[in-house]
Amino acid sequence: MKKLFLLSCLLIGSLVGANAQLLANYCFRQSAGTFSSVGGTTIIAATTNDGVSATTSIGFTFLYNGVAYTQFIASSNGYIRLGATSPGTTQYFPLNSTTNCIAFMARDGRASGGVTYFLSGSAPNRVLTIQYTNYDLTFSSTADRITAQIKLYEGTNVVEFVYGPSTRSTNFAPQVGLNGNPINDFSNRTTAGGWAASVAGGSNAATATWSTILFPASGLTFTWTPGNLASPTAVSATPATVACGGSSNLNATSAGDTIKWYTVATGGVSIGSSASAANFSVSPGGTTTYFAEAFNAATGRISCTRTAVTVTVTGIAPSVPTGLTATPNPVCPGSTSNLTATSAGNTIRWYDAAVGGTLLGTSASGANFAVVPLATTTYFC
Repeated sequence: MKKLFLLSCLLIGSLVGANAQLLANYCFRQSAGTFSSVGGTTIIAATTNDGVSATTSIGFTFLYNGVAYTQFIASSNGYIRLGATSPGTTQYFPLNSTTNCIAFMARDGRASGGVTYFLSGSAPNRVLTIQYTNYDLTFSSTADRITAQIKLYEGTNVVEFVYGPSTRSTNFAPQVGLNGNPINDFSNRTTAGGWAASVAGGSNAATATWSTILFPASGLTFTWTPGNLASPTAVSATPATVACGGSSNLNATSAGDTIKWYTVATGGVSIGSSASAANFSVSPGGTTTYFAEAFNAATGRISCTRTAVTVTVTGIAPSVPTGLTATPNPVCPGSTSNLTATSAGNTIRWYDAAVGGTLLGTSASGANFAVVPLATTTYFC
């Protein structure tokens, strides 16, 4: 009995250590995007149930969890397996049963529209797109189906799911995510709070929720990027306050890495890059917060968290008022009309002339300013 207890403790320790590996090395991000269907070569025929593709070339060397792969096998059940070993035709929940799997919607489904693959771009920035067209979440019905893509990126070694149009009728619990070798090395998602707000699964058997109200919107993108770099340090803006039209030098440190600059904390498109501890010049049109992300070109790894710095811009002219109205309009001579205009955060000044003229009074943005014209009158703000 004592030996059995020690064995159980060792097994639990192994699970915890393995689980930490992939989660520590990959950054997950979810974003709203656009789904664009691609053609390509068919590797699983339409209407296939419980089938797998032949071993297929990725088209480049893809590093997955530190291991180089050049081939994959697709399953009609909503996932692929890296390498040349078949996952078998009846592995419906691969993340807790089969190693090195990438599952966008794994369960006992059917590839109603077939599975294709398409290699785009040129070295060293090629992309392999594996598209499941009209993938049915169950082999026995077409009422719940989705078109989706698994993308593998050369160089950055990013894994991406892009979800497309779908129809929903019934509740299902598919597996969504990645696993490594051993199978308890995983990074998966649960979606009980919505697919756009997915959270990490607590075990390699965790599932997502598919229903008439919980489903991935077309364009929803799940992205896993090799990570574990420390966030940049000594992030600064010099000067931190500039006049309108001025520039500031951003600077951040991550030894041996490149600094990528963004204007959003997660996702988005980089506005440029600089070497570690080198200046990156910006000329913001208004007060702007910038975010520094560490990136290692040799490994494709990034820092999962970006570090923020703000450049404050002074002397900016208020925005031109919009939404000008006069209510009621028209009115009888000597009657009241309420003028309104909007310029967020600013005060509206009312005049009787386009340039110069007499200041008639002021109002808050969006608030009424009462006037009593004796004749047809044009007011200016």
